[in-house]
Amino acid sequence: MSFENSAPTSCSKGNCMPTRLLGTLTIATVFLLIATPADAGRRIVTPSLFPKADGFVSCRVNNASASKTIDIEVSIYDLNGNITEGPNAASLPPDRNFVINSSDNDARQCVVEVMKGGKKNVRVSLSILDASAQTIAAVSGY
Repeated sequence: MSFENSAPTSCSKGNCMPTRLLGTLTIATVFLLIATPADAGRRIVTPSLFPKADGFVSCRVNNASASKTIDIEVSIYDLNGNITEGPNAASLPPDRNFVINSSDNDARQCVVEVMKGGKKNVRVSLSILDASAQTIAAVSGY
């Protein structure tokens, strides 16, 4: 293939590519690297846990920031993507917690949407508790 009559070329060791094509590919690559869904940077999800029949799940959100308030929306989901509790909105000042519980036998997972503030200082845990509110297991969200 000859590029004699095309746009200026960028050549290196006999491997030539039109400059315009190279620029287009570079822009497309950068766009693909930075293009993400709108909520991808603000959603925190826990792994699923399976509560005992007489127990419940508890989702705890902590604002670990020393100076910034965050706004969150918290929901507990079943394995089919149905909400069993929430969404519950809260504004958390620094170093404060917010907790929601679900006694639905299908409750499995906690999802937190950070509506205002970054998720860098947000900590999320999902616990399963027995009927006497003793923690059986817990996992962290990411």
